[in-house]
Amino acid sequence: MRIAKHLSPCELVVEKIFSVDEIRSIEEQLLKQKGKELTVPGFRKGFAPLEKIREIVPKNTDWEENFSMALQKKFLADWEDSFGKDQGSIVKIISIDTVKQNPLILSIKCEYLPVFELKSNNFNYKKLKIEKGADPKNIKVADQEVEAALKEIQKRRAVLKPTSSPLGKNIHAFIKVTHDKLTGKDLFQWGKEQFGVEFDNKTKGLGEGAEKKIRISLKKGVERMKNILKEEKIAPEEEITLSVKIEKTFIFDVPELNDEFAKSLGKFQNLTELKQSLRQGLRLEKIYREKDSRKEKLIDSLIKEIDLNIPPSLVERNAKKIAEDFDIQTAQRFGIPQQEFQEKRNKEEKAKLGKFFLKKSERELKLQKILEAIAIREKIIPEEAEVDKEIQKILTAFASPRDARKALGDPKNLKERITLALCLEKTMEFLARENQLSNDLDSEIKKLTPCFYSQTKLDSN
Repeated sequence: MRIAKHLSPCELVVEKIFSVDEIRSIEEQLLKQKGKELTVPGFRKGFAPLEKIREIVPKNTDWEENFSMALQKKFLADWEDSFGKDQGSIVKIISIDTVKQNPLILSIKCEYLPVFELKSNNFNYKKLKIEKGADPKNIKVADQEVEAALKEIQKRRAVLKPTSSPLGKNIHAFIKVTHDKLTGKDLFQWGKEQFGVEFDNKTKGLGEGAEKKIRISLKKGVERMKNILKEEKIAPEEEITLSVKIEKTFIFDVPELNDEFAKSLGKFQNLTELKQSLRQGLRLEKIYREKDSRKEKLIDSLIKEIDLNIPPSLVERNAKKIAEDFDIQTAQRFGIPQQEFQEKRNKEEKAKLGKFFLKKSERELKLQKILEAIAIREKIIPEEAEVDKEIQKILTAFASPRDARKALGDPKNLKERITLALCLEKTMEFLARENQLSNDLDSEIKKLTPCFYSQTKLDSN
């Protein structure tokens, strides 16, 4: 085997000579596998001699494909033995051409991930030029921010109560809307224009039990109604007549902001203490955001300093996984099927997201290679106990070991993935310490955390 040509930083052509013994060994292995599947007259299944199997197998249409795959597998194994340590890993076989038949010589065009090592002339990753941003002592919280957070908590604590008031500001209602074959119920907040401004205006002032026929335009501002019609397979029209009945009306009962309200939320003596705790919590959030910002600047600096090439196919494969994870999480957040969520995107949105995921994928892969190289140089390895603890934390999310294995795959591979993830995490922490990026923030976080969390028991709903 020899490297015939480097076509680009991540693409090369390799020539591989297959000896007679290699070809014979590959053929015999495939024949033995086929012999277990085929029925040969005069022999028990799986016990026929290779000569008899050889007479039958060529008639099988998938023989050539299986033989080609076996040659590729042999090539990849030989590559790892001969060049893997010094050159890198093959990530994709682009094409295979036959140079000679006897002996068999193949010219194989491949994409590969080059080996990356930190050398003496590389940048000093312990002294990166990174702007730290805001001093934690100067990170403040304005009174308006505290008031806004307080109103949000007040809103969460509000409850719906029946009312006889007509539809208007702050009123909620069960509305029964009928149109031909369409019958449905919706609970919606009045004045949010969920069925359009025209719908709100024409039903405003109706009380509980009132019925009315209204005609509204479907030209704009009525996406919810358009979706309902689409689901019911009703042809869209410019205008639509609806029969509306106000079945039940409600109003938000908002608790008063006073000392009693503060006491109901945790260990607060009064409203002043609650506001103080909110101020500390908001400041803590800002400090964490500053910490994340510095981390991103650190990553940008690492990637900028090193000229590292990643094979396009590897970037695309990783981008596909990132996109799938994004779709699953977003669909779950909005409570809709993943496929439906994907179908709602137009071509422009898909193209824009595609570029974003590719860029994110390349950034992730570059960072991983750099951090791996730094970890090797600095001998950063997670303790066995840390890895086991993290694995146990993951496994507790599953109902049974069988479910965990089905979702996570081979336990050995899971351990390798967790070890790598912890190694990368520890390397980032090492770089943050060496570049003195988080010392001041961590000190401030330590002061604020016990104070905030010991007092507060705010609703998360």
